[in-house]
Amino acid sequence: MSDVPTGPEPDGLVCAFAVTRTPPDGAALAAAAGHEEGGPLRVLRAGTLSLVVQDVPAALFGREALTERLNRPEDLERCAR
Repeated sequence: MSDVPTGPEPDGLVCAFAVTRTPPDGAALAAAAGHEEGGPLRVLRAGTLSLVVQDVPAALFGREALTERLNRPEDLERCAR
C-alpha cells in the first residue's frame, strides 16, 4: 500500500475471501456468509481466476478502522472465523 494521499476515502471497499481457478458453485456461494456489515458474496473474474468478494463499508474496513478493530480481541476472533 502507498502512503501517498490520492484523494478522499471511498464509501465502499471490496474484501476478497478466496482466489480459485475453478469458479465457485452458485448455490454454495449464495449460502455462504461474509461480513455481516457487507453486501452479498459475489464472484469477480480476473482472467482465468475467480475471486470471491464482498462489498463492505470503508468506514468499517478502511485501514484505520480495520487496524482499530483487529486490536480488539473479540473483533479479531470474529473476523478470523
